[in-house]
Amino acid sequence: MQKVMGMLNRRWMIFLLVSVVIVCSIFAGARYYLSKCHGMDACAAAEAESHERDKPTEPQ
Repeated sequence: MQKVMGMLNRRWMIFLLVSVVIVCSIFAGARYYLSKCHGMDACAAAEAESHERDKPTEPQ
C-alpha cells in the first residue's frame, strides 16, 4: 500500500512541475509578445523614432 501512495505522490509532483513549466512558458511568451519591441533592431528603431519626434521642426 505504501508503494502505491509513493507512486501516486511522485506522479502528482511531476504533474505539478510540468504544469508550472507550462504556465511560466505561456506567461513569458505573452510578456514578450506584448512588449514594445521585439529584438534589438526593433528597439533601436523605436528609440530613434522617439528621439526624432523630440527634435523641433526646422523651417524650410
